[in-house]
Parts: sequence; C-alpha cells; structure tokens
Amino acid sequence: MTLTIVSLPNTTTALIASFDLGILEGTMLIAADETTLDHVRQEMEGGSKAKAKKSPASGPALKNRTVYIAWRGRDTGDSNEVHPGSYGSQTGTLTFKNAKCTTFKGTGSFPMLGSACDITGTKLSDEADEVPEPWANFDEAAYEEANRNRWR
Repeated sequence: MTLTIVSLPNTTTALIASFDLGILEGTMLIAADETTLDHVRQEMEGGSKAKAKKSPASGPALKNRTVYIAWRGRDTGDSNEVHPGSYGSQTGTLTFKNAKCTTFKGTGSFPMLGSACDITGTKLSDEADEVPEPWANFDEAAYEEANRNRWR
C-alpha cells in the first residue's frame, strides 16, 4: 500500500497525493485545515471563482501536526467502480507523529473498509515515485462511464 505526496501546482496551501490501498486507488487532496481543503476541492472541481491563497514560503501552519484529506478513486477489482466523492464522506485526517513528518496515523472513510478506517504510514523516500492522477479523472462523468462499461 502506498501514499505518494507531492506539491499541488499553483498553491502552497495544499498538497496532492496518489494512493493505492490494494482494493482502492486514487488521488487525495491534503490541507492544514478543513476550510482550505474545501476551497482547494472546489477549485479542482471548477466550482470556485476564488483562487487558493498563497501561504508563506514555510507553508501552511499545522495544528497538532494534523492534516485533512479528501479523496476520489476507483476500485481495483473487476468493477473499476469510480468514487467521485458525491455520495458520502470521502474524507479523513492524518496526524504526523513528529516534526519531520516521517510517520503518521489517521482515520479515513473508504468504501469496503469502513467509515472510520485506521491508517498508518512511514516515510520511505524524499522522492515521489509516481504522479497523482488528475482529480478530474474521478469525477461524475468518470463514474457514469465506468458504470456503463460494467454492463457491456
């Protein structure tokens, strides 16, 4: 299982990540607070006229080393069902255990895994090994296309 975190272009208030949980893979948005996460998510979905704010070069301040996540993705099994985040909570939190952010624990809501799934991780590298898929790859249109393809 992997989580690859990289900078989100055009903002310093959020990050973007690819994840693979074995039965589910996709893209996560990560921000220091829920308000910023909502703004970034709206911007990614084309629904916000306000651009995400630039934060100081040091990046956003984390309260208690906790970040908020929202995700979109797809099942990796035969169904390839897309989860666009429109039909329930696809959110959670990650709390880093130290200032260097080398380990974390958290909770997230994932289909087939539960609404309060525990997540833990350890940093393996400073280099990203993959680029996250665009947020739009998991939108309502992708959901509908995957749904149609299951019945062909």
